[in-house]
Amino acid sequence: MKVAAGIASTATLVATAHRMSSPTSYERLYSDTISSVVSIYVADRTPDAGGTGSGFVYESTDGRGHLLTNQHVVGEAPAVDVRFSDGTWSVGEVVGTDAYTDLAVVAVEDLPEEAEPLPMAASNPRPGQPVAALVTSDTLGAHADRDSVTGTVSVVGVDRARAGHNIGFAVSAVVVRRVAPVLLRDGTYRHPHLKMKTLDVSPTVAEANSLDEPGGVLVMDVRLGPSSGALPGCEETRTVRGREVPIGGDVIVGVDDTRIRSHEELMRYLLLETKPGEPIDVRLLRDGEPIDEALTLGERPATDAHAAVA
Repeated sequence: MKVAAGIASTATLVATAHRMSSPTSYERLYSDTISSVVSIYVADRTPDAGGTGSGFVYESTDGRGHLLTNQHVVGEAPAVDVRFSDGTWSVGEVVGTDAYTDLAVVAVEDLPEEAEPLPMAASNPRPGQPVAALVTSDTLGAHADRDSVTGTVSVVGVDRARAGHNIGFAVSAVVVRRVAPVLLRDGTYRHPHLKMKTLDVSPTVAEANSLDEPGGVLVMDVRLGPSSGALPGCEETRTVRGREVPIGGDVIVGVDDTRIRSHEELMRYLLLETKPGEPIDVRLLRDGEPIDEALTLGERPATDAHAAVA
């Protein structure tokens, strides 16, 4: 295992190479946290069963030892082998998985005494703030007080990169704090779903749809159907700078009192602020005019975990 440095991005944590300004501090951070980081092995390494990766001791409230790792590591396996940094082994029960956020929770009966839970940060790091990535097959982003590692160390993200990827995009601490307790309690996480295929309103899309400026999310296809209500989708295209661009659909620019500028912001709001079955107020541009529609969220099917729909 090695320690690499990274920088924080506004959207996710990106594990990119970075010159360490204080090697001694990173060495101390490594020594203070390595006993809480584990290697995870799935015996039947098939595409559905998972493979190998890393995780860390997760802070839970039920008194059992729990580990947090990636769903793509455990796959469909009901149990995994866990190796701690001191060389001891344990068998872990996979108690909850979520393919959409790529998170999984594993329960183990016995933890080494020094394997203490690492708390999740209460908020995302500032853009540009240095973080450290503790690396085996996957990575764990963590940060401490910027001037010293003697302060409280907290996890700011769980890397979701698969083998062979050079850049790892992390599940933020804010998402982990919302999803992981539910996985521990229920085994699954119910994701809210508008069931619409969408497209970011780029300058090209804005020009094709005669919009004054880019921003928002174009509703391309509602054939999947929202749980209630109906929004116009795109039934035609227009050629702009050699590209066929969908036109005619509603443009989502806000949900409840939150401005929506991209598909990513829409998905983040739905994940962090809503639940299936809840009503939401959607601010739209329809034929260039602002209107409000009330919709009720459905539940995202497990088979749609990686589909490009909101």
